[in-house]
Amino acid sequence: GEGPYHEKGKFFIYNWLSSQKLQVALEPFLKETNQFPDIFLTYQQRYFAIEYQCARLDFNLIYQRHMGYLEQDIIPIWILGANQFNRLGRNYLHVNGFIQQFIHQFAAHLPLSLYFFCPETLQLVTFKDLYFTRSQTAIGSFQFRKLYELRFRDLFISHELPKTVLYRLWEKEKQKFRMLSRPFINNKEREWQQWLYSKNIPIQHLPSLVYLPVPSQYLMKSSLWDWQSRIVLDLFQPLKVGSLFHRKRCNLLLKDHVYSTDVFPLISKPQNPIDDYLHLLEQLRVIERVSSHEYRKIETIQFPMHIEEAMIHDQLVLKQLKNSKIQT
Repeated sequence: GEGPYHEKGKFFIYNWLSSQKLQVALEPFLKETNQFPDIFLTYQQRYFAIEYQCARLDFNLIYQRHMGYLEQDIIPIWILGANQFNRLGRNYLHVNGFIQQFIHQFAAHLPLSLYFFCPETLQLVTFKDLYFTRSQTAIGSFQFRKLYELRFRDLFISHELPKTVLYRLWEKEKQKFRMLSRPFINNKEREWQQWLYSKNIPIQHLPSLVYLPVPSQYLMKSSLWDWQSRIVLDLFQPLKVGSLFHRKRCNLLLKDHVYSTDVFPLISKPQNPIDDYLHLLEQLRVIERVSSHEYRKIETIQFPMHIEEAMIHDQLVLKQLKNSKIQT
């Protein structure tokens, strides 16, 4: 019911899978889920429901379809129409709230993934290993391939974003964050700026520990600079060097900032953004882990005095992260 564009794309995907001699059905009725997936596939003794989605649907309807498959041990794969694709640069994609609900992660060792298909050019685009820089903008690794150059198993190949690329691009994001004025801001951003004002800290003087790349940022309701600055200024800054703190303090501080992992059922084992951030601070030798949930502050928080100093600090912090050997 989505129109000719959807029908054309659906048939191309079906024929692509059929040509690989896979066990595939077009729009079968699944009694267990009371649903008609666009394509149903059996591969390596697992069941897959492939949906080609070109039109926007209500979040609750999409969520119900996700869960209907997952509850029957069927793996859903959503391929979005190229009409939803909005590339912003070599490694940048516009990922609005509608697209965010189709972020996949099939296993903990695989990167976050999005899929787009154009039935006019027969091009399948994958966007993987994505890091949100802002609420609707992400950095990641693109791959553009003709559909018939691929096998079904190729959908699960990593295509990770090189860390050298990530931190080079993040340095530019930090510069924009420091330098740009914010004449048009939403309520959350306004609240955050008022909170900063109450602490007498301009954005240009924030520590370089604020606004660092976290792969699980999609789970946060607030921007990276918002929730990370609250950890640094409200939790770490008042502590004396050598003091211990429990991870629960971070949870309490940010309890209103985090989505439930249930909001993203296509992600098999969601990471925790707070844990991701604490790990970065370990890499930067600001804190050290002393037990599974307890940390010690081992370095004072540095506040740059002017914008030039801030940018130098930002470069040094990102370089340290890029070269860090500490593993998660």
